Amino acid sequence: MIPSADDNDAFGPMSVHRLVGDLARAQPDAVAVIFGSESLTYQQLNQQADALADALNRADTPNPYIGISTTRGLNMIVGVLGILKSGRAYLPLDPAYPTQRLREIIDNSGLRTVVATGPYAALFAELGVQVIDNQLISTAAGAAPPQPSGSLAYILYTSGSTGTPKGVCMGHAPLLNLLQWQAGQSIAGLNTRTLQLAPLSFDVSFQEIFATLGTGGTLVLVDEATRMDLNALLLFIDDQRIERLFLPFVALQYLSEAAGRT
Repeated sequence: MIPSADDNDAFGPMSVHRLVGDLARAQPDAVAVIFGSESLTYQQLNQQADALADALNRADTPNPYIGISTTRGLNMIVGVLGILKSGRAYLPLDPAYPTQRLREIIDNSGLRTVVATGPYAALFAELGVQVIDNQLISTAAGAAPPQPSGSLAYILYTSGSTGTPKGVCMGHAPLLNLLQWQAGQSIAGLNTRTLQLAPLSFDVSFQEIFATLGTGGTLVLVDEATRMDLNALLLFIDDQRIERLFLPFVALQYLSEAAGRT
């Protein structure tokens, strides 16, 4: 059962990321996230996120926001959870965006630090921000001390189609209400396999990730090429035994039409 948003602990209101920590203690060896041939158990995910949170707090204490590359992989999920555990809100940055758009978001938000891995670490470093590569962080030091959470969980920038892009902020309390409602309405729960399909810069990605990791399910990530190919996506859903999807009606219609043609 997901606690209500007004459930308090020593650090104030209940936070989204504490759900994952609770499950890491309750079912440490259950598979939390899968991407290709790689996977993380709940314990591994929690440990890696704790290590990242500690690194972030050493590197960038005062800033309430931390950027994260939207590049798909286990590190993206570790990054989101680690940023929340550090007491900050995550701000997705798509490395495929034009450089000018990334600069505008960074300047407008006052962002100073970005979590990114591999070749994208250099891309963000060239934009003048500090880059934390969570592939290089060791979990040997143990868990980071718990940090008071801010009220915000994430910030998403609009497309800017009607003017200058603006940051839209979402707090822990309304998101916990959403997760609690979702848990009560869905038959998904322990070990349910959910597809993580939406880009991290879309709000439904939060629901995919935490409606799964907050209830003991398994989050299955898909690579970008498969995500954009309906026939390949259908095969992936079948091969990975996906049991839950979060889709808008139009996307569901396209997927069902593709299934009808196979």
